[in-house]
Formats: sequence, C-alpha cells, structure tokens
Amino acid sequence: MATRAVYKFYNRATNDSAIFYKHHDGYPNGWFGALERIRSVLALANFDSITLIHDLMLVLEAEPLKNDLEADRADQQHFYNVHLDDGQATVTHYDRQIGTKHHYILTPDGWKQRWMADV
Repeated sequence: MATRAVYKFYNRATNDSAIFYKHHDGYPNGWFGALERIRSVLALANFDSITLIHDLMLVLEAEPLKNDLEADRADQQHFYNVHLDDGQATVTHYDRQIGTKHHYILTPDGWKQRWMADV
C-alpha cells in the first residue's frame, strides 16, 4: 500500500529549503517514515544540514520537487513541514486524507508531541 508523502525541510537561519515526494513509507505510525531514517541528522539541526538532508532523501528514493506549487500538485496523503531552527528540529504533520494537523519536536528520546492536535 502506498503512503504518499511530501517532505519540506526549511532552515530559518539560512533560508534554505528542500522539498521531496516519496510514493511509499510516509505513514506517521512509523514516526514519519523517511524522517525516522534521517533522525540522527535532524537531531544535529545543523545550519548546514539541508545539503546533507537532500542527499539522504535521494538515497531513500525520494523525488526532489522544485517548489511549493509542485508539492501541492503531488499526489499525497501526508505532508511533513520540517523546520530546523536554533539547533532544534520540529515537524508539523498534515494528514490530508482525514484533515488533521499535529506538531512534534525532536528530543534526545525521539519525537514528542509539541502541543495538542489541530482538527
């Protein structure tokens, strides 16, 4: 079963971003699919990490997208908006099929819900 997802990475300090589409493995029950596989890089929240994240997503067979418009047109169920800010990684997960939004922060123990879900 395909769990289609778009991942957008944004670094506020450098204003760099990268957007990817992944046709499978985007389910949130697997702690955000591809995000879990690159968690160690996200934990660093290094201000130069967008290039490394780009390369890792390509290894995970994600397709790079050119911009937000192309991301909006992608066939997706899940959208992950990942912010790298002040040495911290946060994620807003949108489930487009059921219409929910959840916010998470990456801690040394893994992903923790940041505040209550928006419905």
